[in-house]
Amino acid sequence: MELAVIIILGIALLASLALNAFIIQRSQEEKKDLHNRLMSREYPEYLHGEHTLQLLKDEEEKAKNKPKVEEKLSREFLDHKKKASTF
Repeated sequence: MELAVIIILGIALLASLALNAFIIQRSQEEKKDLHNRLMSREYPEYLHGEHTLQLLKDEEEKAKNKPKVEEKLSREFLDHKKKASTF
């Protein structure tokens, strides 16, 4: 009786491992397929550098809009000077 239970549990374990291996393999294949489709769609843009140029333009815009440290300090200094002049 105990031998039969051990055999059944062994078969169930092997079936579970086989199912897990199948699911993992299938998900990896789907992941590769999705990656290949995504890269084939964006590759011409990447090749021509449009993506890279857009990133550079965005960084330049951020740098232009960001106040410099000197400007920020001078604004704070002027604000303090105005407050001090009221007293």
